[in-house]
Amino acid sequence: MRKNDIFYLSLGMISLAKEKIEEQFIEFKKTVQHSCEQGRKFLQDKEQGMPRDKENLERLISEKVREAVRDLDLATRDDLKELKKELEKLLKSKDV
Repeated sequence: MRKNDIFYLSLGMISLAKEKIEEQFIEFKKTVQHSCEQGRKFLQDKEQGMPRDKENLERLISEKVREAVRDLDLATRDDLKELKKELEKLLKSKDV
């Protein structure tokens, strides 16, 4: 082989390698862009669902607290109001 043949063969290999690298870069860029879009969509979905999730969580906590109060047989605000009314009625009737 002559020096010119080796030079042109090297140039051809470099050119081919460059094309392959460009193709892989384009594919990588598409993959990254797709991943970014998926990430953006995921975050948007989560942001939109947050108020709904917050309301659901608040409702669930409220239900669980009511169940705990009922299970512990604790007096509720309404029970205390009723008791206060009865106590006031008894005190008034005693004063009369």
